[in-house]
Amino acid sequence: MSDDHDVGTEPPPDPNAGHEKRDISIKSVVLFGVYLTVAAVAIHLAIWVLWGQLNRAADRADTNEFPLAAAMPSQLPPAPRLQVQPREEMKALSRDEEQALQNYGWIDRTAGIVRLPVDRAVELVLERGLPVREQPVPFDQPPMPSKASSGRSGEAHER
Repeated sequence: MSDDHDVGTEPPPDPNAGHEKRDISIKSVVLFGVYLTVAAVAIHLAIWVLWGQLNRAADRADTNEFPLAAAMPSQLPPAPRLQVQPREEMKALSRDEEQALQNYGWIDRTAGIVRLPVDRAVELVLERGLPVREQPVPFDQPPMPSKASSGRSGEAHER
């Protein structure tokens, strides 16, 4: 029942063999590389030809899509329109607002109303305090409804 060699052991490798022949075929690896190269070249050529055709078609179709629009004078669309240079306009707005907050200026010269810098306005409020009314404004308090009127005004029933 037992043989002279162990189960699962392989014969010693042949020192003259350059590679193991039973795992992969060199011929199939070389053929795969050749097919892959041929396919890559064919795909590149097809894309190059397609690109040239699309460029020629785009050059031919470079006409105006809306020929009637060329006959009409150019006019601006109705307001509100998009800003042409929003960043520059925002910088100018910030600069103008900062100028108004940091400098003196007239709000209404005839009424004598001026604009103060923020720092000076804070100093004045701290020195003088906030304005306070001398007397509270009187108001007429409506009479409280009686129990019998159930909240209806003008009726006063007593029981």
